Amino acid sequence: MNEKMNNAQPQYAGAPPQAVPAGSYAQPYPYQPSYVPVYRPAPKTPYTFGKGDAAFAFVLIVVGFLFWEWLLPKEILKGQYYEVDYFTGGVSVPSGLGISLLIFTLAGVSLVYMHVKGIRQNRWSLFWLAALLVGAFPFLLYQHTAIYAWLVIFEIATFAVWIAYSTGNLIGKKLTGFLFFDGINQLIPVAIGNFTGLFRSLHNNTKERQGGKRFLVGLIGVIVCLPIIAGIVALLYAADAGFEELAKKIAEVLRLENIWRYCWETAVGLPVACYFYGILYGNAHKRKVGGITEEGVSRSIAGAHKIPAAAVHAPIIVLCVIYVLFFVGMGAYLFSAFRGDLPGQYSYAEYARRGFFELCAVGAINLGVVGSAWWFAKRGQAEYPKKLRLFGGLLSGLTILLVLTGMSKMLLYIGEWGLTRSRFHALWFMVLLLCFFAILTIWHLRPFNAGRPFVGVVTVLILTVFLVNADSVVAKYNVEAYLDRGVRTASELPVDLELLTNLSDAKYPYIERLAEEAPDADVRAMAADYLAGKKIDFDPENTASERALYGDEYVDELSDIYFTEAGAYGVPDLNFERDDIPYTGWNLQSEKALDILGM
Repeated sequence: MNEKMNNAQPQYAGAPPQAVPAGSYAQPYPYQPSYVPVYRPAPKTPYTFGKGDAAFAFVLIVVGFLFWEWLLPKEILKGQYYEVDYFTGGVSVPSGLGISLLIFTLAGVSLVYMHVKGIRQNRWSLFWLAALLVGAFPFLLYQHTAIYAWLVIFEIATFAVWIAYSTGNLIGKKLTGFLFFDGINQLIPVAIGNFTGLFRSLHNNTKERQGGKRFLVGLIGVIVCLPIIAGIVALLYAADAGFEELAKKIAEVLRLENIWRYCWETAVGLPVACYFYGILYGNAHKRKVGGITEEGVSRSIAGAHKIPAAAVHAPIIVLCVIYVLFFVGMGAYLFSAFRGDLPGQYSYAEYARRGFFELCAVGAINLGVVGSAWWFAKRGQAEYPKKLRLFGGLLSGLTILLVLTGMSKMLLYIGEWGLTRSRFHALWFMVLLLCFFAILTIWHLRPFNAGRPFVGVVTVLILTVFLVNADSVVAKYNVEAYLDRGVRTASELPVDLELLTNLSDAKYPYIERLAEEAPDADVRAMAADYLAGKKIDFDPENTASERALYGDEYVDELSDIYFTEAGAYGVPDLNFERDDIPYTGWNLQSEKALDILGM
């Protein structure tokens, strides 16, 4: 055996083996630049196609076209009742029904494809499918605002996770924190790794089937001869009145006046079709679904445990001491906001504003501190070290108290000064933090699979905040608070009409209610004027102060922008027809607003 080891030689590309004298140890062959080690690339995973793949490719091309047809805002040349963007001068209808239609269509096509491939839904895949479909309804129900971009991101991630759970191509076997990596794996490695699958499928279909090949060749011939065909149609159109009438009807049905836009949307829709085809095909055929693995993620996490435990424990202890001193410093009025009491040295604005957003930031930072502590701290032999659990649990518990303090301040402020969109979303974020730290506190006491409640809380809260619609909640709260008991406002009016008019179409039912029920005659008159599309100067005092600060010329210029242009600053433009709104921008809330405006 020793003789065999002594005779062993390392092999280099192009280098002949050398004989080794008996009884001597083998020496490495001297390196020479001409001897380059041979690296063999990993074998490529071939595409394999089966039943339905080619037909599905054609369907996805249509979906790619519809992606742009339903999502791109359609300009309205005659004006519209949405607020005009006076920075860009553009007027467009945000997609409403179009986004919902796209989500429903993509979900339906995916279900059919997976059924053809023999993939059946399970309990968790049905949960994610339900979340995907429920997330489509806010676009259908409400006029969306800028924050709806987050709902679009949520829908994309939910679609990817649904496909992963449907096909069983998961990083973790259970619903855990690996869910985040499941989404990344689907949206990047799987989609990009199978991006060319659509064209490969079509090529394979034309190569194997003569009918498909003839169809493709015929389609190319039609495209090449399209100028000749168009010229003949134009001549026949001019030659006969009957053919002219028939051609007009066909063009009206097919909307041929938009033919060039359709061609453009089809061209830019191809990458979209390839992307979604890559996700569905890759999962159905198990091709390149292992870009991110549980073992790889676990190794990366384990490799990050390099910071000594003492270096992690010490900052957490310092933070806990600081928070205890903070609560001691608040003293007697620590829980005053819970009781609705105001400390004597503060006004409502000072007490509520001072510290609320700072406490939000502190809560978010603490979440990062706890996560980083578990990510980077050395564990030793124990998977969940007792000291780290103790300090992490203490920090989580103190953060819960901080979050509750901030929430009580904001609720006290809202009760006195009313609700705004930013206050509503800040409260929602505080509820999210409260749920997170409640789960973390329990987990530090007794570790368990916290991924499931985390995912459930995030999913439910995201869907809830969009289904209830922030603008509807804000408008309803402020109007009912004014009618019931009155709230303070920043203007001379008893209700903040300026705030209401800057909301989305959710405002109209409540402005109509003010026009009918407001006890103040000025409020009734201004609400009625607003619904009639008249210019309103909400707060003359603000205008006077602006003139003193900026000068008459500057304020007059702003007034021209804000108040004289129809539709600007929230004033509805009534000079257009209902049919001017594309069907892609339709939503139930805006339809109700049109009825109120008598359009």
